[in-house]
Amino acid sequence: MRSCIIDISNLVHRAKHGVGRSSAISNPYDPFGETIIDSKDDLRVGLILTSVFAGIFAAYQKFNADHLVATFDTRSWRRDFYEDYKGNRRTKVKTPEEEADGEMINQIIDQVRDFFKSYTNVTVLEADKAEADDFIARWVQIHDDPAFSHVIVSTDGDFKQLVREEVELYDPMSNILYCMDGIFHQDTRKKKKNEPVVKRHGQTWRLKMDKNGE
Repeated sequence: MRSCIIDISNLVHRAKHGVGRSSAISNPYDPFGETIIDSKDDLRVGLILTSVFAGIFAAYQKFNADHLVATFDTRSWRRDFYEDYKGNRRTKVKTPEEEADGEMINQIIDQVRDFFKSYTNVTVLEADKAEADDFIARWVQIHDDPAFSHVIVSTDGDFKQLVREEVELYDPMSNILYCMDGIFHQDTRKKKKNEPVVKRHGQTWRLKMDKNGE
């Protein structure tokens, strides 16, 4: 069984940056000139949710997964032992717009979590004082068996340390797949002569190489 493990907080934050701020979005109108969405914030939330679910669906299909695991962040237990944990993020003075953004993102993450819990068979991993990193590491540790394989979907490079046989890391932003036998990527450029390619998950991937051909 192959599980597709999604770092939901990571995905929502990426979607937020992809959509941009509400000031850059115009409200849509129907052919009769009536406003379809009441506010730019409502529209932005809708666009972020659309991007999030589209990303989840794309990853699930790309790796022909059998089960989806959604992981969520809360306040980390690490702060109880190390006060300066991610202190550079907490001490930064936020603008009112950034504060509003943070509240909106938290609400979106809660909505996604509640939807999965109430209406799907998705495994939802969340607990007080635990981060998505903790759950993802524990999930692949518990399901360390040839009968299971896992694809972690996140742009967080820290997950590279979890890669081993039957555990892969996929970065959807750069379209890079980290595996035990190499680092692979996909793009639209024409294949170079003698460029090494492989078949993984029913798709063609290029072997990622540096400028020296290593």
